[in-house]
Amino acid sequence: MYTLVTGASSGIGAEFAHQLAEKKHNLIITARSADALNKLAVDLNKNYHVDVKVIVQDLSQIDSAEALFAKCLEQSLEIDLLVNDAGVGLIGDFQSHDIKNIESMLILNILSLTKLCYLFLPQLKKNRGKILNVASQASFGPQPYMAAYGATKAYVLSLTEALRVELQDSGVTVHSLNPGPTYTKFFERANSSPDNINFKFRTPQEVVSDAIIGMEENKAITIPGWENQMFNFVTRLVPRNVLAKMTQYNIKK
Repeated sequence: MYTLVTGASSGIGAEFAHQLAEKKHNLIITARSADALNKLAVDLNKNYHVDVKVIVQDLSQIDSAEALFAKCLEQSLEIDLLVNDAGVGLIGDFQSHDIKNIESMLILNILSLTKLCYLFLPQLKKNRGKILNVASQASFGPQPYMAAYGATKAYVLSLTEALRVELQDSGVTVHSLNPGPTYTKFFERANSSPDNINFKFRTPQEVVSDAIIGMEENKAITIPGWENQMFNFVTRLVPRNVLAKMTQYNIKK
């Protein structure tokens, strides 16, 4: 039995691979960087003595989720935990981004994640497994200057909460991780910098540790850090038009 971790080549995804391997999970790790995945697989096998399968797949392409699923079937790999970490962000004025980059983000953050939940669900039901979807602090309200990204993560949270109820009698539990800013390559890939974010950062180690504890305790949503938990609380009290004006100051322009 395996755990599938998407976006495993770096950041939160790589940290999930390390912490789950330490707990003796056999792993399928996937991303688009073969070199990074192969190096990670060697490290995991050496340090934790678990079986690690590498599948190179760019999930920002149409039908890439189906391709990943087919590759798992070809190797007779079955999972009992799906960690949907792969995702990308765009920061800045909405119209400053190339529409093709927005489209790729929508495919990766929404479409591929949704398809992987759908495709692997029969296995997860059979094995009484778990789904952990990585959303964001941005899930909880409108995000000026991260408008499309925030919308994708609001979708991930909504899907996760709905599936959790749908599957409550199936043996499958569904969980959302909603981290705030984290020290990863996210901001570099979003053509921004951590210096542009007016919020406290955490390490991937902290974020993933909290996520695994939350999953083990069967929490629906894990929000690492009291500041992020307070932000979530405030979003429930403030009208959304006011919230949108407040959150614009999270980004330095």
